[in-house]
Amino acid sequence: MSSNVESPSPRTRDDIIIGDPLHDKQLWFKDGTLILRTHKWVFRVYGGLLAAASPIFDDMLEIGQLQDSNTIEGCPVVDLQDDGDDVRYFLRALFDYKCFLVPPAQTHFQELSGILRLSKKYDVKPLHIRAVTHLATAFPTTLDDYPGTSSWTVEKADLIPIVLLARELSIEWVLPLAFYRVCGESTIAEILNGVDYEGRHFELSPEDRLRCLEQHVSLRGSAAAKICDFLWDLTCTYNNARVNADCMASRISARRIVEGRRAEADVLPLNLWRNSDWTQFDTGPCRCVSTMKRARQEALNLFWEDLPERFGLVNWSELCDMKDADLGITTNAASDSEVSG
Repeated sequence: MSSNVESPSPRTRDDIIIGDPLHDKQLWFKDGTLILRTHKWVFRVYGGLLAAASPIFDDMLEIGQLQDSNTIEGCPVVDLQDDGDDVRYFLRALFDYKCFLVPPAQTHFQELSGILRLSKKYDVKPLHIRAVTHLATAFPTTLDDYPGTSSWTVEKADLIPIVLLARELSIEWVLPLAFYRVCGESTIAEILNGVDYEGRHFELSPEDRLRCLEQHVSLRGSAAAKICDFLWDLTCTYNNARVNADCMASRISARRIVEGRRAEADVLPLNLWRNSDWTQFDTGPCRCVSTMKRARQEALNLFWEDLPERFGLVNWSELCDMKDADLGITTNAASDSEVSG
């Protein structure tokens, strides 16, 4: 058993005995005033501090409301229906800031999802913003920021649960890249049937399942081809003449490389062509590489711009506004309006 877990203390006669939930040493304060109990964990915390952090708990713990409550070790008991591990991560972050620091401090999906879910449910806004900040490091909303520097490792098994979490909490700005990664890293069987993760089964909704199946094909087909169309341009973009034989040979060689990558399961438009691939043109006779780079960038920009629409989402501008709201960022216009009002 982990060093942070101990067996329940001896119960007094006023205790309520229901199963044997585990105690977390970090969240069992001997002078605590309130017991929070889940199916798996039992916590002894400070009711006043909890109420100060969360208006939901403040309402729940109003004076007199718990007078008729059951008790454990003389403390009133609140039974929570939330997942026990989610509550554990949430309370740790709430009572010990260093357990969940802002990026670049690292986290993991189980911790992050629990804190995201319960900080929103219990309206602990500073903690929710901290969690959203971690989420944003893995799912940038601009091409310039892609792929970003994530404060947590997004495993393949996390992807479908992430989509479901984003749907559950209405964090839609995560979805374009989350869906994109599902299409790139999940098998068709996983998209159809779901995945097992940490003892639970996760399935996409029928609508999201259909979108991912369609894009699983399209991203590897027409979308990938358009990203590399610049390699098939028969006109030399440097001098407006027909591409000479040596230049065309270089382009065909490069095209063979990227076509080979398209057969790889996780290679999609955004990582089909790599910056290192330009080196094969360094010694070539043609000087139109700079224009080729511009053409490729234009194709990337168009692909990125269309990415939300592929999955039935609103455009990036609206998604970025949602992200700013989740991060507690207000625009100057909104701030000026509030001041003048």
